[in-house]
Amino acid sequence: MGIVIEDVHDLIHLLAANPALREELRPLILDDGYWKIPGALDRLAERIAGLEARFEDLDKRLEAFRHETYEFRDEMYLFREASLKFQAEMLAFRDATNTRFDAVDVRFDAVDARFEAVDARFDGIDDQLHSMKTDIGHLRGDVLEGRYIDHVRPWFGKWLRPVELTFVDDLVLVEDALEAGRISQAEVDDLRHADLLVKGRSRAKSGLPEGEVVLAVEVSTVIDTKDVKRAVRRAEILARAGYAVVPFCGGYTVIPTAEEEATAHSVVLDFRRMR
Repeated sequence: MGIVIEDVHDLIHLLAANPALREELRPLILDDGYWKIPGALDRLAERIAGLEARFEDLDKRLEAFRHETYEFRDEMYLFREASLKFQAEMLAFRDATNTRFDAVDVRFDAVDARFEAVDARFDGIDDQLHSMKTDIGHLRGDVLEGRYIDHVRPWFGKWLRPVELTFVDDLVLVEDALEAGRISQAEVDDLRHADLLVKGRSRAKSGLPEGEVVLAVEVSTVIDTKDVKRAVRRAEILARAGYAVVPFCGGYTVIPTAEEEATAHSVVLDFRRMR
């Protein structure tokens, strides 16, 4: 049986008479939570030091929210299909009901406009979710990099002794190489973007070259080929400056192609547990 226009009014009366149902549907229809997202991100940034353990739960909640919104969109599409079926039935009676049909056409235009608005809102939700996941990924990377800095001696003590966190301006051979033309200013600037530069004397059986060594370190929660290539590129610059250098990547895990790239270029991979 086709849906008549009174069905919409019945739904309005049902919601007016049933507060519990109205409260259950409110998050799916209204955008109250949408405007709270910027504030939530600000609070997330302020509390980041204590929220790392909750990131995984937040990902699950975001995925559940995405699932719920897609379910709502599917329901709206079913309603649209039913509405189109009703429109087709009305076309069969158009010859006898031209005046009334003109009014129905106007109403369907309004329905189409509302569906376009709903589609636009879902596109905005998808963009917001993607942006939030990207921001969370960056925050995780920053937290992990901070952990490497805070634990530089115990974490790098496996390979070096003593362990020293250093900076480009402290590496005198870099300035000498720049003046001699062995490296360019752009390459020096590239070195300044390295996540960490760590130096010390290599330990026996560490697998590193004997004597003083500099580690060109890149830190990422998920090590990919870009991280490996950056570590290798910066290690090559330091090598041309006259240092014994080893490219180094630290993170929680590594993608298979990056692991192959690391093996091919003798990059040290270091893995840490997610807290």
